[in-house]
Amino acid sequence: MVAQPRPSGQPLRGNRRTPLFAGGRRVASVNQRTGEMEESVYASSRFLRYPPAIAFSLAVLTAAEQAGAIRVRIRDIESGNVYRAAIQTIREQGTPRTHNGEAQLALPLSMWSCSLGRKQAPVPQAPTVSDEPPAHCLQQLTLFGEARR
Repeated sequence: MVAQPRPSGQPLRGNRRTPLFAGGRRVASVNQRTGEMEESVYASSRFLRYPPAIAFSLAVLTAAEQAGAIRVRIRDIESGNVYRAAIQTIREQGTPRTHNGEAQLALPLSMWSCSLGRKQAPVPQAPTVSDEPPAHCLQQLTLFGEARR
């Protein structure tokens, strides 16, 4: 995990982001203005199902702290929900685990602050019941399929 440092002599600007890499791939970024490590993921494939939790590589958390992050912000692409937790909380209350030989910490979803997104499923509406049957039901067919009124 390597945090790309800010070139010396350059001031921080509004939304300056420091990318974080793992295995040669960009996995997250640190927003210097907010002090948050930001990551957008698909919850169906990235969140743990049992127990329900979000797991992080220890190397990613360490690099994020070195880049100036104090919180983690996870955006679920599918639902639009945003989950936030302090890195200190993840370190103190996270459950250690190993995935593909890499040390991780998993923080249960109940420990995250969640803001609901805009992509929530629509609330199903109860079917309306009418006393009048539809017009196409008012015809009675005879034995041979002819309409009779």
